[in-house]
Amino acid sequence: MKVDQFFLTLLYVATPGLLCYFLLKRLIGKIGEDLSEKIFSIFLLSVLSYLLLDSIRSIQIQFSSVNFQLSDIILQPDKVKTFDVLAASAVSIVLSIILSYLYRYKIWNNFAKWIKATTRFGDEDVFNYLLDSKPDDINGRWIYVRDHKVNLLYYGYVNVWSETKEKREIVLIDVDVYSNENGDLLYSTDKVYISRNDDDITIEIPKVVTASDAAQDTKNSSETVSKPVAEGEKS
Repeated sequence: MKVDQFFLTLLYVATPGLLCYFLLKRLIGKIGEDLSEKIFSIFLLSVLSYLLLDSIRSIQIQFSSVNFQLSDIILQPDKVKTFDVLAASAVSIVLSIILSYLYRYKIWNNFAKWIKATTRFGDEDVFNYLLDSKPDDINGRWIYVRDHKVNLLYYGYVNVWSETKEKREIVLIDVDVYSNENGDLLYSTDKVYISRNDDDITIEIPKVVTASDAAQDTKNSSETVSKPVAEGEKS
């Protein structure tokens, strides 16, 4: 294969995968840790894009046998039409959305857990697993963050958070800031950005108070308003 033909083949093969990889990167975060994994991911996404494109074409012509377009690109790149590459690139956009849904709702891992093939929840990082949980499972995303570095306690709505393990970054909005020593409210603010090491913060999910719990608390005590539990105290 000539050099120019090789690069033409590489361009045709990689274009849908590169586009899909870029979109997935924006949707779900990191894909592949090192260069070899990234190259493999791009190639696999290209193959899936072309397979999906050919499956769509086969349905359009009444379920005829699938003509794997990727083989034509490798064997005869000079005969490939630009429209084919553009069509595969368009399909890769749809593919990125499908894969994002599969990742977001842990479809593969939930299926594997259902058939008892694994007990893994899907994410490699429990920090991301917790914050990426359904809002109803984490108090509607209203959480406490104990900042041990400055001895403060934040209560607010989780807006965004980082996926990197180097620094834990969280942005809370509509925040009440308390003393971590005695639980006294210090001030309230619209937004707080927190950037700390793993062991500098603790995330706590408030217990959801039901109507029956509230009625029982009212019956047992005339004081209905409580402050957050300070570090070292018992609730």
